[in-house]
Amino acid sequence: YDLRSQYYKYTNPDLYIKYYYRHLHYMDQLLHQGAGNERTTLGKIRFFHALPSVKSIDLYINGTRIFKNVPSKSVSHYLSLPEGKYEFDLYPSGQSHSALLSRKVDIKEGTPYTIIAAANQNGYSLFSIEDNLTLPTRETKLNCLNLNPDSAGIDIAVTGGDTIFSNLAYKKPSSYLGLTPMTVEFLLKCSRSKQMILDPFSVTLHPDQIYTMLILSSGNEHKDPEIVFI
Repeated sequence: YDLRSQYYKYTNPDLYIKYYYRHLHYMDQLLHQGAGNERTTLGKIRFFHALPSVKSIDLYINGTRIFKNVPSKSVSHYLSLPEGKYEFDLYPSGQSHSALLSRKVDIKEGTPYTIIAAANQNGYSLFSIEDNLTLPTRETKLNCLNLNPDSAGIDIAVTGGDTIFSNLAYKKPSSYLGLTPMTVEFLLKCSRSKQMILDPFSVTLHPDQIYTMLILSSGNEHKDPEIVFI
């Protein structure tokens, strides 16, 4: 019912409310079962669209369109899913034949995921990373993911300070770094040559926020990477 309510959120308010209240009703029942030593088995997913040649995407889960018109370089909201294995199919928005990507994804109980559609050297790939949503009050934290398929390892440093992430390989997320909220200027360097691969850029990290820094291909033969924060 949560999936159904989110599907109708912006197209049919009456159905959105109907299914949302059904979702709340059964979630309440599930929580009462949990009080009797039954385990809840809900995971969470969100979707990030990083395919440079596709303007927007529809994501289907087990044959039902769940996310509609997700623009390039943007991330969806989180949705709850029961533990299990799901079939994910990606189509250009408004189409329902000749999927761009199809993959089965395992969702574990109590685990949040970001599902990512990205370019690789042979075309497209669909994969998931586990998110960590725990955060002390008034703090912030950051991790990083290299989605530039032609890049060698990448170092991320703070201007006038230390390297905070070293030798980031393609599709291998870094660990999370806890930080005091502040404005930070970052540097990106090639891990081998230590040459700068992007001009320094500043980002304000706000309290009570968790950030993932994504290093994307610019589409220019995978050179001059672009930075997106989600």
